[in-house]
Amino acid sequence: MLFRAFRTVSTPAIKLCSLAFRPVFGNFGASYKAMNPEKIRLNMAVMSDIHLDSRKDRIRRLHDGLYDLENAKTPNDVLACVGDTTDHGYEEHWKKVEEVFAAHKPAKNIFLVLGNHDSWTDEKEPKPFDVLFKEYSEKVSGRKLDKLYFSQKINGYTLISLASEEDSLDASISQEQINWFADEMELAAKDGKPIFVFMHQSINVTHGLPFTWCRKWKEDSVVKPMEGGIGVSSDEIEAILRKYKNVFYFSGHIHMGLSGKRHHAKWGYSSAESDGSFHKINLPCFMFANHHGLPATGLGFQFEVYDDEVIMRPRSYASRIWYSSYNKTFKLI
Repeated sequence: MLFRAFRTVSTPAIKLCSLAFRPVFGNFGASYKAMNPEKIRLNMAVMSDIHLDSRKDRIRRLHDGLYDLENAKTPNDVLACVGDTTDHGYEEHWKKVEEVFAAHKPAKNIFLVLGNHDSWTDEKEPKPFDVLFKEYSEKVSGRKLDKLYFSQKINGYTLISLASEEDSLDASISQEQINWFADEMELAAKDGKPIFVFMHQSINVTHGLPFTWCRKWKEDSVVKPMEGGIGVSSDEIEAILRKYKNVFYFSGHIHMGLSGKRHHAKWGYSSAESDGSFHKINLPCFMFANHHGLPATGLGFQFEVYDDEVIMRPRSYASRIWYSSYNKTFKLI
């Protein structure tokens, strides 16, 4: 009772401080709700690079983030985790993921995407990484997978997950998966609605790659254009994506911090890069401090889908802060 009274009295001061300091510290005075709850069609939280293992600080940060998600005033239709959900793909790590997610209800649907760390099993782990991913994806999301890649309709919108089929830093994508992807995109486009595609790795040479792959860049570094991206299949995947309108491609992997218009004007890249109605979204790392942009932790993006636009709102779910100066609106065509 005393705490509630204090919160009521202090709310105006908190909002005033938030207004003054939000360019650096974010908007910590605003509640977690959609900008237009009555008209929203899909409310989607997206994060990447959770890197969960048995360490208590990592477990606590994920608990904090999921607690924030489940207490949103506008409930989330889906939480998409875009790879590296575990730190090393071991079953003990996946068990921790299952345990933490079981303690919360962050969204109506959970959408787990395979990352390169999720495939980093070795001789100490008897189960292959693909078996573990399918097994624990089903335990966490309730979705049974036949392949590492899959699609799902949520509120009438198509979400597609691509995945590397081998343990590799960049992606190893079979022709079978590429053909499947082309068919899924063609089918999704018939609805006339925006399409959301997820893969842990970025399209090659986007979001400042290969420079943003490393924390520090040296002038004498050897440039490898595919480094940090999908790899040899990037051009073919991109060609399929570009065939359709209102396509959003989400990636993580490079742990790049939030970067917006000013960053793009100075350096030529940002977290959200658009070419017509094709939009490439790179997610910051949830678990660790980021680089090449705002380095905050606990970060992800809230995507609000409306009939004529999609709004991206970066948020630290672990700290319950909106970084509203990085908001971006995508008009649908």
